[in-house]
Amino acid sequence: MVPSPDAAAPLFEALAPEQTGVGMAYAIDPNHKFKRLYPYGWATGGVAIGDLNGDGKADLFFAGGPGPSKLYLQTERFQFFDASAQAGIDTGERWCSGVAMGDIDNDGDLDLYVTAYGEANLLFINESAEGRVKFVEKAKEWGADIPDGSLNAAFADFDRDGRLDLYVQTYHLEPENGRPEGNLEIKIRQGVPLLEPDWMPYYIVRQTETGSYTWTEGGRPDYLLRNTGEGNFEDVTESAGILPGRAYGTSVTWCDVDHDGNADLLVGNDGLDPDLFYRNTGKRSFRQGADRVFPHTPWFTHGSAAADFNNDLLTDFLISNAGPASVSENLAMGFPGQDFRAAMLGSGGAPQVFRNSLMINSGTARFFDAAWMAGFAETGATWNVKAGDFDNDGWIDAFFANGSVKDWWSKRPEDLAGAHLVGKTRWDLLQDAPARKEPNAAYRNLGDLHFENATARWGLGHEGMSYASAVGDLDGDGDLDLVVCNAGEPVTLYRNHSTGNRIRLRLKGEKSNRWGIGAEVMIAAQGKVQMRQLYPQSGSLASDEPVIHFGLGESPQVDRLTIRWPSGAVETFEN
Repeated sequence: MVPSPDAAAPLFEALAPEQTGVGMAYAIDPNHKFKRLYPYGWATGGVAIGDLNGDGKADLFFAGGPGPSKLYLQTERFQFFDASAQAGIDTGERWCSGVAMGDIDNDGDLDLYVTAYGEANLLFINESAEGRVKFVEKAKEWGADIPDGSLNAAFADFDRDGRLDLYVQTYHLEPENGRPEGNLEIKIRQGVPLLEPDWMPYYIVRQTETGSYTWTEGGRPDYLLRNTGEGNFEDVTESAGILPGRAYGTSVTWCDVDHDGNADLLVGNDGLDPDLFYRNTGKRSFRQGADRVFPHTPWFTHGSAAADFNNDLLTDFLISNAGPASVSENLAMGFPGQDFRAAMLGSGGAPQVFRNSLMINSGTARFFDAAWMAGFAETGATWNVKAGDFDNDGWIDAFFANGSVKDWWSKRPEDLAGAHLVGKTRWDLLQDAPARKEPNAAYRNLGDLHFENATARWGLGHEGMSYASAVGDLDGDGDLDLVVCNAGEPVTLYRNHSTGNRIRLRLKGEKSNRWGIGAEVMIAAQGKVQMRQLYPQSGSLASDEPVIHFGLGESPQVDRLTIRWPSGAVETFEN
């Protein structure tokens, strides 16, 4: 095992905006017309890392959240400039959250899909040429201009036709002035209980134990769009088997769990909406079965990552929960009580628990949870999580982005629901609540599912309100740098000073999509094996650099490297 750098020299160095030229910041504006979004995962936008102008250097795109979105091009190591205007990036007054980066037209450069609250999502097609970066917005032309409560998006070639398809995840829509006074009328139409159309985007109808109907706040449906190869997407949500129900969606992670070459899908949902796991049938459809795969899932799932944490060549999951950071804090708020626990166990999916989960693939049809063993079952108000070999020792480590603009746990759940919302939004009810500033956390993988808290030693313990994060090699030295989006202050760029050996692979598909999204790569070095899958949009809001990275530790070379392409082709390279 390769030792981490000496404690006097942290593994990561936080670079200030004046050092990098990246001045992106997410203001907390109590007068913003969409201020009601701050208590949720919308508080900041997301970040994407990738080479957008073909010069070999990683660039940065930030979804703007409450402000304008920004594109920063890199000129030299960790030196960026704002190229938004010259590149044609303009998201207007939309509140933009998630960003997915991928080559949807298979022309070799990276395009951008940006999600927005309550307005049409945006698709920026990369038409850069001759050193001039240029994007043209074409969401309507492509049939991807979804006007909903879209939070996240992720690309994958789920039908293996060589073109990137798109999953769009929604959270909710909330009336600007809160709940209406009085009761809403529920009418039965063709046997289905429905609200009036004006209220249907905000509320759902549920049947009570007595058989009557009531209404309450509810999430929104997700969308699966198939790339036809003719310059547009078609909505295949229903035909592909994506459940039609509405949920508070918080994270979406493509992966290949059974290693059959087909992209499977983990969908994380907030609150009592259960997490979903869709297994790809290989016939342009999915079967949902989270309750048959996981022993339980987190209650407040906010982030997720797929990776091989124990180097057994099987895909595992790290799923984050946002909750109180200690037992004493949990007891102080009197929650979760018996009623809530009953709801958690009877949510309709796998039982829900009030902690993070590290779901280890057993090689059978079931996973087991090793979060307590790993030492990070409880990390506080966690949003985004990242998995990567940060110290290049050959083991996948974990990073947790923590904090919240408003401290939900300072209030009782019942005080933020029901009649309290008449004429008010949750932002109104949380006005007097403090901000929940928490340190981010990093855990170093020691092997055999043992981790150590490396937060301070790695220099990643920033205390604030961090929502999104992405990894990529920003300075071209082969290790994983980190970008973190914070609420109320500038984003943070972390430079990795790891010394271990490493290898990076930029895949170029021929029969597969041009960037090899969905490929699985395995290496053997000095008797040790590792596996990676290339799905850059992992979890919530962010898009990692679409490049495969392996830490090699002290191994001077790779003895064998095998690539299994999405097309089914397999290539093996020796030494």
